[in-house]
Amino acid sequence: MKLLLSVLFVVMIIYISALSETATIGDTEFSELQAACRDDGDEMINHYYQQCLFSANLSREDLEIPEDEMGNRDYHGIGFYANKAMVGAIGEGQQDWQSDAKLSESYNFILESDPILSPSYLSMSALKDSILADGSVFSLSYALSSLSLLVDMLWYYENGDYREELAAKLDSIAYFAKEIVDNTEFGAYDYYVYGDPDETEIIDIVRFSPGYDNRRLLLLGALGYAGCVLENREYINRVDWELLERGMTDTDIVGLLDHLTQDSGIYAEGLAYRSFSLQGLTNYFTARNRLNNLEILENLDHGVFNYYNEVHIRKMFEESFFLLCPDLTFTTFEDCRKLNIKRSDGLNPQNIKNNNYFPFGMFEYYYQQTDQTATELLSHIEFYLNESYSNHDSYPTLLFSSYIRPLLYSYSANGNLLHEDPVIPARFQEPNYSNEEFTVLRDGLEDVTDFRENLAIWVNHENYESYKILHEHGDQTSFTMYYKGRNLTLS
Repeated sequence: MKLLLSVLFVVMIIYISALSETATIGDTEFSELQAACRDDGDEMINHYYQQCLFSANLSREDLEIPEDEMGNRDYHGIGFYANKAMVGAIGEGQQDWQSDAKLSESYNFILESDPILSPSYLSMSALKDSILADGSVFSLSYALSSLSLLVDMLWYYENGDYREELAAKLDSIAYFAKEIVDNTEFGAYDYYVYGDPDETEIIDIVRFSPGYDNRRLLLLGALGYAGCVLENREYINRVDWELLERGMTDTDIVGLLDHLTQDSGIYAEGLAYRSFSLQGLTNYFTARNRLNNLEILENLDHGVFNYYNEVHIRKMFEESFFLLCPDLTFTTFEDCRKLNIKRSDGLNPQNIKNNNYFPFGMFEYYYQQTDQTATELLSHIEFYLNESYSNHDSYPTLLFSSYIRPLLYSYSANGNLLHEDPVIPARFQEPNYSNEEFTVLRDGLEDVTDFRENLAIWVNHENYESYKILHEHGDQTSFTMYYKGRNLTLS
């Protein structure tokens, strides 16, 4: 009897102290996410959570993935432990007996410097040395974004006793990122590596070049997310200024989102880069949307602000849906490649894995936007999801947990993405479509069979401002033609 009471007491202590919120997700939203990830919760969210859980139960040696398909280097396994921390934090609300072990591993990774207790301990100096050795903005962005998620999930671990130490580690890399952003107003930033404490002997110069394209967006997304975790208004204000206010020489551009959006509304570097960039931005957009510290909000230049309602972000999704082909790939232009999808009817059987670029940011948008006029765009997202499920008997494939975590992070119980029979969106029912860059030639679609089988031609005429040419591949007058679901020509 005493043993039973002792066990019950331990169980009560575990679940009384279970994580009920994170640095950026309040207790109500986090409990809703935990419930959605359960087997009897939200079907789609549980599907993707199970993929992250599978990865979290493996060792780093089992994974053997030094970088994901986007080329992001997982220095020192930050993404691996960020995934463990997220799955562990969510699992604590599901009576998952292994969740505390995952959180403990993540804690040891970032804060336990004893090499015996934590042989994989993350030293900030070692991390910075790795980033400097690589000299890549991408590596810095990925490391900072993953570190932000790791700290976010551990913020209230052990009753929040280690928040100061966690914040200091995150801030050391976030400050480095802001230093690069601040010093690349007119080109690259040369970081001097000194060989002595007095900084008199320069032994190396590392050049960082974030430019004004996807590289800068990824860095800004990581810095903004870190700013939200740390409630650092200086970081947040800088990111908002870059995205919404920065001017470009001899243009009427206002902000990088404007700079990277064509007049048609399509992302200027092509749809693959749109997905790539949004992968790095949506955690910031979601965290920014959830800020509820009035003292912080009152001191932000843009105050309460929902990026998912921002006109350029909406257009990036809205216009791209007209480039969606019957095999659920998008027509190619600029620096992009054609990804083939295996369907249940056998079309394009050579590559089943690549249904993984088009959805980036799409579901996050669905959960986090509050624009009452976006119902048509939401119907496009529902159509994509349902048509994908209809062809695969499963949700769109996202190959890596790093692709899935932003989706889980953005979950809101106000959204309800459950697969149903696909319904043709209203604007697809109208024949033809044209904007500054593309013309789509096809009859109006009455049902899903029409979408899959009707003759359709996408013509690229790319009539846009010269200063918005990015990753230009001379695609003018190219065209793509589909019939009976097959890609007949790709010119």
